[in-house]
Parts: sequence; structure tokens; C-alpha cells
Amino acid sequence: MNKYFIYLLLFLIPFMSNGQADSLTSNSSVVRLNMKEGLIINQEIDTTLSNYHYFYPHYSDFISTNGNMGTPVVRMEWNYNPDWLLNFQDNYSIYANRLVGNIVSNKPYTKLFYSNGTKEEQYFNVVHSQRIKKGWNITGELDKINSTGFYTNQKTDNTLVNISSSYLSKDDRFIQLSNYRFSRFSSQENGGLVDDMDFEDDFTDKLYISTNLSNASNVVRTHQLVLENYLRLSKTDTLNDNSSNFLVGKVYLTDSKQIYKDSNIDSLYYTMFGFAEGESIQDSLHYQIVKAKVGWQNFNPIETSRMVLASFFGGYEFNDFYLNDFGKQLHTTIVSGRVGTNPTNSLIAGFDFKFRYNMLGDPTNKTNLNLKLGYKLDSLKETKIWFPGYYDLSSPNYRYYLNWPSLLVARDLAEIRTIDFGLNFSSEKMKNVISVNYISLSNAVYLDSLYQVKQNSGASNLFKVSIKQQFKVGKFHLLAKLLYQKVQGDDVFRVPEFVVFNSLYFESNLFKKATLMRVGMDFYYNTAYYANGYLPMYRSFYFQDEKQIGGYPYFDVFIMAQIKKARVYAKVSHVNSGLMGNTYYSSLHYPMADRMLRLGVDWTFWD
Repeated sequence: MNKYFIYLLLFLIPFMSNGQADSLTSNSSVVRLNMKEGLIINQEIDTTLSNYHYFYPHYSDFISTNGNMGTPVVRMEWNYNPDWLLNFQDNYSIYANRLVGNIVSNKPYTKLFYSNGTKEEQYFNVVHSQRIKKGWNITGELDKINSTGFYTNQKTDNTLVNISSSYLSKDDRFIQLSNYRFSRFSSQENGGLVDDMDFEDDFTDKLYISTNLSNASNVVRTHQLVLENYLRLSKTDTLNDNSSNFLVGKVYLTDSKQIYKDSNIDSLYYTMFGFAEGESIQDSLHYQIVKAKVGWQNFNPIETSRMVLASFFGGYEFNDFYLNDFGKQLHTTIVSGRVGTNPTNSLIAGFDFKFRYNMLGDPTNKTNLNLKLGYKLDSLKETKIWFPGYYDLSSPNYRYYLNWPSLLVARDLAEIRTIDFGLNFSSEKMKNVISVNYISLSNAVYLDSLYQVKQNSGASNLFKVSIKQQFKVGKFHLLAKLLYQKVQGDDVFRVPEFVVFNSLYFESNLFKKATLMRVGMDFYYNTAYYANGYLPMYRSFYFQDEKQIGGYPYFDVFIMAQIKKARVYAKVSHVNSGLMGNTYYSSLHYPMADRMLRLGVDWTFWD
């Protein structure tokens, strides 16, 4: 607990500092601080109707859930993760990533959101940011999900809490961003349907359809602390940012427990694991991570006029974990840095590098290089074209210690290599975003249909095209998104070839422009593919060749309105449920949710 006490003292540094005038916000602005290319980007809080009713699941991002809100996330687009978390082991991050984080506001800011739906589905989110004194804001957020689902033993109960502090001294001579995040994902696990035909024939009420597990549950509880300090090294009083150099210190602390329980084992379901009928099981993982980085950068992270931005960091990471009765400690050194142009410049250029090396022989090594080069056409209103590329070489067992079933097999695996290059184009004037990528993945590691760690001995390639286009004719709007993914070589990319999302709506002002109303329909479709199966015991997805999933159209209808800073909506999700056959699955043996009425309200206050 000593590290938490030290963190608390660092968190309270602003209490011991003199209040200063703000250099970031105007008298009425409310901005969310986001890190982008080494800079803290000011992003205004979104209070429009855009994407308002997509909260969970977020169909427009090609994401679904395993049956009901709050369950593990199924991603239909393959995206590279620079920390190599292996996409079948990242099941809940979308929920935590939606938290607001750091906010700077000269006035108190409060947002309340509540939605309820069929099968006791409830979602509650409240955010409050308070100015403690000039230059210092504290923000708190509570995010709560409850859902019973349409099938037996499918209840979810998720809680996320986020507390952040943003402190900016006079002229940004000292900047501190700190964050504490608590998440608890609790779900009953039914292991999917015993026989899919009970669902597809539609002869049995869904509450009476047999599922594989009746007494199983998962709890994932995580504490995370983040502290970032920026200290200006320049002694001059000039406000010329070109002379600024900053000493940077960052600390990350993580404490996580993952527990799977089943009090009455069905030997048929657990055949591969050798458990006897009637036994109880508890599979647990507890890990702690301490990571510290110290470095230098030649620019003010808040606002800078430098044309070229540079940074360099050295760090250390300590991992201490227990998987059931097995314990292990890992010690890793980290070197990283970046050289690139200012994001406000017309020239888009950047080179990032990151190297990890384990100090005691366990293979946690990593080499990551990221490059992009492009140009911004100001004459065409924020039109950008750039060429991204990256190279990554990672030890395959950097993450396997956390929840892979075998503790020895990964020592003999080859390093995973990922290469990507592409073309990106975006234009505010033309209202479109286009990206083309070619990805090569060598020595991919995955869980096979027998839940064993396997490695592909060769290389697989993925050609991917993503297009987003907005159209407007009078008061009618169409948002169209298309994702095309073509696998070449071994089938280690388990993704659908086509994914389509369209949102067609009518938008108009009412009551002398006091109310903005939107009425429309969303359409979602993906081609059939061998979607990954889900194994609750390991909280992981695995490869399966038993059944293809997809080829089913999915419709939502909605009506929403904005009255000043209040937004309300009514939405019928999956309005065509039962009308076009019962073949809608998110993953193997896990049907998607049926028709559901959702009602929601969002209210924002500035005082």
C-alpha cells in the first residue's frame, strides 16, 4: 500500500501550489484533454445528437456483444494493438475506454445520462467536473451497467469509477494530469446454447432453452492509477514556446483480479480439462504492474508553436502475478521516443519507436516502429492524406502469463511479427474518411478449438479498406460505413469479409428552433464467417471451424430530440427480430439480443 500513499501525496500537489490564471480555457469552455502525438489536445465535450444513441453496443464501430449489454465484446474489424494484447484477450476494454477522463472547465460541469430497456437493462452515467481553484480541476465519473439478458444465467453487473485531476500552473510551467480508475465486471456465464436448433426453430421460450452452464460466473476487478508530471526546464520568463524544454515523469500502477467460479461442474462441457462431474472449480488470476517512465521533450504539451516535436523516455516495468498457485515476477526495461511535426502543420510526419527488454531472461522483448508521412490541404478545408506504416516484433508470451492455460508451452514459440502499410484520406469538405491497409502477420498465436495455445508457422496477410461517407439532401441525412477485409494465406484473421453500417434519418428544427429532432433507421450487416467462440473459464475467445455466423440484416429505428443541452431518445433495437429467421449470433452459440425498446435521457449543466 506504500505506493498508493505516495501516489496520494503526488495527487495533492496542486493543494500546495499557488493558484494561477488559466492558459487553456475561455470563460465558457468545457474541454476534454486527450493525448495525441505527444500533445494534450483540447476536445470540446460533444453535446450534439451525433452517435448519441449508439452507446452500447456501438454498431457503427463494427462491434457487438455476447448477447446482452455488458458482456464480452466481439470485434469484427481487425486492428493492430501497439501493446500486443492479442485481440482474443481484450474483451471489456471498450467499456472502460468510453470514460471521460481529464476535463478543464472554468465553470462546474455536470452530465447525467440514464437509459433503460427490455429485460431490466439499465445504463447510468454521471460526470461532474469542479474548479477547485484557478488552473485546477477535479473530475469524477460513475458508469453503471445492469442487464439480465434474454437467456438463463446471463446477468451482467458492471461498475466503473473514474477520478481525475488536471492542474496547469501559470504559463504552464508545471502541468500535472492524474487519474484513478476502478472497474468491476461481473457476469453470470451460461457458456452459450447447448443446441442452436432450440433457438433457430423458435419452438421454445428463450428462458427455457438449455445452456451449457448454470452456476458459473466471472468477476474482473481492476484498480489503475496514472500520474503524469511536466516541469518546464527553461528559466527564462519569455512566453516564446520555442525555447521550452520539459522534464516529464509518468507513473502507472495496476492491480487486477480475475476470478472464474463454477460450483457444479458438468463433465461434458469441461471434457478437455479433465474435471469430474460435480466438482467445483475456481480459476483465478491476480497481477500487479508498476511502470515508471522519465524523459524529456522539447515542447509544451498544452500549446506549442514548434515545427518539429521530439521526445525521449526511459522506463522500467515490474510485473508480479499469480495464476492459481503459480507465481511469477517480470522485470522489463523500456526505451521509447518520437520525432514528428506539429499536428497543426500542413506537413504530417512522425516516427515513433519503442523497445522492451526483459532483464532476467523471460522473453518479454518487443520492438515497435511506427511511421507516417502526409500532407494537409488547408485550401480544401481540413483535407488530409497520409501514409502510415508500422513494424512490430513481440515475444508471444508477454501476455500469455496473464490467462493462457499453459505456463510452459509459450517458451518455445517464435516471435510474432506484424507489418502494416497503408493510405489514409479524410476531408471535412467532402465528409468522408477512407483508409486502405495491407497487414502481414507472421507466427500468430491463438487458442484453438481445443483451447490450447497454438502458433501459426507461416505468414498471413489482410487487405483492408474502410470507407465512411456522409450525404445530405435537404433535411435527409445518410451516414454510410463500409468495411472490406480480405484474408490471404492462413486464416488467422477471423473477421467477416464485408461489414456494412448505414444510418438514414430525417432531421429538422421544431418550435422556432427550440428543439432539434431526428427520426431514422440504422442498418447493420456482415457476411458469414467463422467467428471466434468464447470460453468463459479463460475469459478469452478461441478459433472455431464448427459454424459460420453472419449473413443476417439487423435494423434499429429511433427518434431523438435535443432541447438546449438536454437530449432524449426512444429506440427499438433489432426491430426485425423473429421476422427474418433466428440466425443472429454474436459468437458461436451466443445469440444476439432480441427486439428491445430503449428509452434514454442525457442532461448537461454548466453551473
